[in-house]
Amino acid sequence: MLVTDTAAELIDELTDRPGVVQSLGLRITAGAGAGAGADGDGGEQADAGRTDGAQFAFAVTDCPGPLDEVLPVRGGRLYLDAAVADGPTDKILDARRSDDGQIVFHIGGERIG
Repeated sequence: MLVTDTAAELIDELTDRPGVVQSLGLRITAGAGAGAGADGDGGEQADAGRTDGAQFAFAVTDCPGPLDEVLPVRGGRLYLDAAVADGPTDKILDARRSDDGQIVFHIGGERIG
């Protein structure tokens, strides 16, 4: 999975903060229960994205799941659950700020910004 500069910057903003656990990261999960979005640390929200019929959920978490693939992203970390890590490698993780200041992540075939 390619991570755009914008997504990397926003992951770093969410996860690399003074006074928080060093293992804080953005976790991406896939499956039937994914897609509702999740509140992140400090009140930010990471909204769900879709690609090729798959749903993804994004959440800031203090540690990876037991089978997660861990990717360093600038000063932060990206945790991919097994279903996401084993998926297509040509996907792009991008992000933007919505009009109300929320961070919205998207996985797709092209950049959103």
